[in-house]
Amino acid sequence: MDNIGAEPPGKATKHYGRLVGTAEPARQKRGAARRRANAPASSPASPRSAPPTTQPQPTTPTGSTPSDLDPSGPVPTPPEPEGGETEGSEPASGVTPSTVAATTTSVAPARPTPEDVALLAFAQSFELTARDLYQAAIDAGAAGDYETVFTTLMENHEEYGNVIAGLIGTDAPQQRDDAIFDQFVAGFDSDDTAAVAQAGYDLESTAVATHNELIGQLTGIDGATMLASLLVTESRHGTVLAHIAGNGDDLAALIENTATALPTAPAED
Repeated sequence: MDNIGAEPPGKATKHYGRLVGTAEPARQKRGAARRRANAPASSPASPRSAPPTTQPQPTTPTGSTPSDLDPSGPVPTPPEPEGGETEGSEPASGVTPSTVAATTTSVAPARPTPEDVALLAFAQSFELTARDLYQAAIDAGAAGDYETVFTTLMENHEEYGNVIAGLIGTDAPQQRDDAIFDQFVAGFDSDDTAAVAQAGYDLESTAVATHNELIGQLTGIDGATMLASLLVTESRHGTVLAHIAGNGDDLAALIENTATALPTAPAED
């Protein structure tokens, strides 16, 4: 009674449009057999298995060993800096703290130091002295056809004094140096244009030599730079005066400066 209506053994049953049961279609059997035969022995015989991938192998940095890369291993020692010195080690041969300190340099200050102020005050009095000497020549009638030249030279030196005063402020003497004036005035108190031009040439040459000497003694950058600019202009004054004095063809007079620098400190009273 229990087998009434049951299908005979070995016969498939139709269910939802597919054949299911104990009997497998021959086509499916052949496909499965081919897949099993073609599959590698070490991998599953699944048609959907992903192709094997090659995992990247860790590389060992140059100079390291595998143990250096192990987090549980010892901490690797960093390479030594050039010269073979490490923190806490002895300095290289011939280098000691004393020699390092001896070679340390410092940046020069921009503003004049107290010593610079005294030297620049002397330079300012020199410029005002030159102004008064050219004014004496103009008053004596030496300008002649070169009145514009002598006036320009006089005004230039006055302006140079103002520039120096602007740098050192109330420490500027704001007056000429009478000793220097007396040293040069004889050559300017004349109506001979060529003779006065020669006296002016000597004065400008002395100014160049003196300022060059002062620059070597200054510490502050601002004062040295300013005097260097004045020195260049005053050397050009000398070239113009050499031509007026009749020495325009004298190459030595136009290029060489044989003047002696004045003492860079005002004379004691």
